[in-house]
Formats: sequence, structure tokens, C-alpha cells
Amino acid sequence: PASLRLLQTSELTSGLILPLVMHGQQVGLLAIAPPENQSEFKPEQMRIAEALANQAAVAIDNARRFERTDTALASRVDQLAALEGILRRMTSHLNLQTVIEEVAQAAINATGVEYIDVALLNDSKPIMQSILRRSVVPEEGGPLEWPSEEGLTGKAVRSRQTIRALFRS
Repeated sequence: PASLRLLQTSELTSGLILPLVMHGQQVGLLAIAPPENQSEFKPEQMRIAEALANQAAVAIDNARRFERTDTALASRVDQLAALEGILRRMTSHLNLQTVIEEVAQAAINATGVEYIDVALLNDSKPIMQSILRRSVVPEEGGPLEWPSEEGLTGKAVRSRQTIRALFRS
């Protein structure tokens, strides 16, 4: 087996291969050799080594969890900092077109979208008006105005919630 190969490749004559197990999952192993003046481990040394392996597994599991949490937290902090910067830029302008352009650029930067359409509800009639449209693909010339009470637009306007749409070709 692998444990025997490990002992052979390390040129040890005896040793212990201790599995590092946490929550029923092996996370590694600990290979140790007895002191030079001993040919094998004494029972007390084996119990200590096994306890050490158990503690090592816990420590490794904790360190991995912390690392994952720390990485996720750092990523979230970066996202929040980026959003705060976007918000600052968007609210520093009073010109409507400039604010709309900032919103569009922020959405593109934050999500990597390939298409964005910023539309505003007309003040006097139930119509959405496209104010800014950007696309990676050449425009197919969709309408610049459409009824605000119909289709997915109507559903989003009525529910005031995000609507997920899947378009199939």
C-alpha cells in the first residue's frame, strides 16, 4: 500500500503512518519515525502520536475553514468597496444623462454584462423609454419605447422585484 511505499521511499526502517481524519474525511497523513536509538515506537509514544494526529486534523480543518472564510470575506469587502465607489461617483452628479451613464458603466464593471438598457418610466404616460443602450453585439434595433404595463417589464413594474428571464433561441 501507499503507506508502505512512503516508508520505503523515505528509507526508514520503521515508523508510523497516521491518518489525519476530520468529520470522517481524510485530510492528510502524518508519517513519523522513531528516535535513532529506538527500533520502534513504545505504546505511550504511539498514543501521543495518535493524539497529535487527531489534533493536527482539527487544526488543519480549522485553518482551511478560516482561509476559505477569510478569502470570501476579502472578496466581499472588495465588492462592497467597489459598490461604495460606484455609489459615490453616481451621486456626485446632478445631470441626468451623466448619472445614467455612471449607472450603466457601474453595471458593466460590476457584472461583466454584454448588454445593458437603462430605461425610465415616462412621467405622463405608461411607457418605458430607453435612455441609454450598450451592447457588445451590433444593435438589432429594438424599440426605444414600449408599454410599461405589458410583458416582463409590466411584471417588474407591478411587483417591484427583479425578474429573471431566460431567452432561448
